Amino acid sequence: MARVKQLDRQQSAAQIRKFLKSLVKFDNSSFTPGNLLIYRYNAKDKTKIWDKRPMVLVLAVSRRHLLGLNFHWIPFSMRMWLVRYIIKHNKKRIRNGEKIEFGYRKIKPLLKKMGYAPCIRLYIRTHRRISPNGVVLPPERLIEAAQLRMEMFTGVPEAELWKMKSKKSKK
Repeated sequence: MARVKQLDRQQSAAQIRKFLKSLVKFDNSSFTPGNLLIYRYNAKDKTKIWDKRPMVLVLAVSRRHLLGLNFHWIPFSMRMWLVRYIIKHNKKRIRNGEKIEFGYRKIKPLLKKMGYAPCIRLYIRTHRRISPNGVVLPPERLIEAAQLRMEMFTGVPEAELWKMKSKKSKK
């Protein structure tokens, strides 16, 4: 696979506008494990650091929660490595237009070992925490989506956040 560069904010904004043309009203099928979602999030605890616009690979879902891998909590080089890893283990499924399979049990030890386990996030689905509308991207758009700079963290620059989260996850 060719080396991919992260888009700058201006390029990312243009790509996000393209993605937003496929904005949908979320239903239960939107939260299927393997889907890549972009949405707005309203955290319950505003005193903690959170991403207002997560890009999440759904790992598991319940009636009240969504467990997902938020790519914004990972530095770009690690994000691209992870995306390539996911694609490598799902080539046939992607080629056939099927949902990717990548569960929590498989990813957690890998991310913990690399120091980025905090990218696994639990999102509250109730009380309008996840916006009712968002973008559901097909697996073949995974690399394209991972190139974006669209994180909206509260209270800390992303470089500082990654350093801080990496230290915590190695404990």
